[in-house]
Order: sequence, then structure tokens, then C-alpha cells
Amino acid sequence: MQHSFSFLQVEAKPAPRLALAFHSGMSRAKDFRAAADAGVAIGVVAGELATATIFLGVPRFIGKGGSVFVDSGAFAEFKTGVAPDFDAVLRVYEMLASHSDLQEIGSGQLYVVSPDKVGDQLETLARLEQHAGRVRALIEQGCQVIFPLQRGVIPATEMLARAVAILGTDRFVAGIPSNKEALSLAECASLQHHAFHILGRVQMNQDQVERLTALTASNPGAVLTADANWLRSRLGLVSNMADQERRMRVAAPAANDFATWLQPTARGAAITAALLQEKAWGKAA
Repeated sequence: MQHSFSFLQVEAKPAPRLALAFHSGMSRAKDFRAAADAGVAIGVVAGELATATIFLGVPRFIGKGGSVFVDSGAFAEFKTGVAPDFDAVLRVYEMLASHSDLQEIGSGQLYVVSPDKVGDQLETLARLEQHAGRVRALIEQGCQVIFPLQRGVIPATEMLARAVAILGTDRFVAGIPSNKEALSLAECASLQHHAFHILGRVQMNQDQVERLTALTASNPGAVLTADANWLRSRLGLVSNMADQERRMRVAAPAANDFATWLQPTARGAAITAALLQEKAWGKAA
């Protein structure tokens, strides 16, 4: 069956809504703290996290009701040709999932990306099979594991079916890349699954609306989530606000050294303020 989604069809009914739009780019410990202070859904990269963020920051934030998306860093391989150390990446996932704070409330608010290779279906499936036991264990612990559906020689429906067969369960999130290797609208509409995550885009422009509409055509009750690098996209704003914060602190310094020590950095204060002012992230214009 051929699927066609015109812009007029998208306008005819409300666009699908994202349950979570992660603000990625917060891997630095102080940036993570600033985002946590704003109470937004946070995105980080496993290999860039400090020990304190792994053992304290992420578990405490999730324990208070927050949601965190942890990327494997696989996109860097697309540019450098060097694959991430997936053993190390999975160790980070496992440390997060096994933390006592998360064990008490469950890990359902922890989203992690399974080992993959951008733009390569067969290698993505091979990496999933290689690490299947550890990925399955994360699913059993309650983590929202995202398996990226790459575009290639086999239909997206078959790739999804192979992942189910490898893991022995369909209790994972189907990842939909948003870059040049993204699935077509027809491929999105052909999928049948309960949860989808758009990798690398939250902007609700025409392309995104059509993609989400296609995904929900056969899955009206599916949970939709997405991530994109908020900090990179708002870096100019954050820099300007940080400069203003520094000038304010010079004009009105803290009462004592202890008060100064308690203050977030000027950059951190700027990130928190900018996030609290954010209106458009993951929302229709």
C-alpha cells in the first residue's frame, strides 16, 4: 500500500504531540545541574559524563521525577570512522540503571540508545546481537531502550522484526533517525510498534509533523519522544545571558565566600534561566 501525507492533510487535524522532548548537550556536570534546576527533560552522552553525574546527578534527578536520555555517541563514528567503546557505554547505562534511587522507583524515565551504526542496518543488527544479553537486562530493569531503525537494503518493518527476535521482546522504543539517512514517510507509516523516539530533532516543522503523523497512522496510541541538542542551538543566547549574569555579580557581589561558593556558575545560571524561558522546544508553532 502506498502512503501519501500532504501538508494539507497534516493541517486538517492537530499534529501529534511529543510526550517528552529532551534538551540534549548537557553532559558537562555543571550544565547537567543547570538543566536539572530548570526541571526539563535532559539529554547527555554516555562517554562524556563525569562520575558524579553518573552516581549522583542522574539518579537524583530521576528520583525527583525527571527524565534523562543517554546517547551512546554513535553519531561521532559517522564523522570520524571510529566506533564508540560500547562495552564502556553499556557500563554507564548499567551503573545508572542499578543505582538504588532508580531501583526504588523503577528506571522508566531513563532512556538509553542501544549499540548501533548510523546509516548501516546490518552492522546495527550485528552490534545489537553482540550485546543482546546486556541490552535485554536493561529492558528487564525497566529502562526505555531505544533501538535505531536505520534505512537500507531491508524494509524498516523487517529490521524492527529482527530486533524483536534478537532481544526476545518488543518492550523497547523504536528509534527513528532524523538525518539524511532517515526513513521515508511510507516506511514510517508501515511500522507497527508502541513507542517511537525521533533521534536528533524536536523542531515541529513540516517534516517533523509529517513524520510523526506517518508513525501514528497505524499506531494511534504510540508514545512519541524526541531529542536534539538544545545547548548548541541556544549557545548564542546562553553566552549573552552568562555575560549579563557576570556583570550583575560584579555590580552586586555575594555577601560572603560561602554564598559565592553556593552560587551556580554564570553559565549555569544562564542555562537555567534560558531553559525556564524556553517556549518552542518540541512544540508546534
